[in-house]
Amino acid sequence: MVEELSSLARWECPPVSKRTFSLEHRRRVTDAGCWEWTGYVNPHVGYGMYRTETHNLYVHRMAYEELVGPIPEGLVLHHTCENRICFNPAHLEPITRSDHIKKHPEVSRWTD
Repeated sequence: MVEELSSLARWECPPVSKRTFSLEHRRRVTDAGCWEWTGYVNPHVGYGMYRTETHNLYVHRMAYEELVGPIPEGLVLHHTCENRICFNPAHLEPITRSDHIKKHPEVSRWTD
């Protein structure tokens, strides 16, 4: 596995299944069922972040890919719970960027 990872170009991000990551140890479960990230939260966008040697990853995207599968091409993840630090895949809905903006007209720019 180490050889597989080291053979990847620095700018490529290895598939989630090859990362050493434990979602269980960095979450707080709320009464609403949110899995709140207790690690670093990016203060500019409000999303939980996970750092690997070469990448900073959005926790909600990482969790979705790990527990559900790939995010369909051209779609972003919408937090149906409206809690940006939540990474419960049951609260994440793949939608188009334009639909995401319609759900949040007060925000002009989304990273997803």
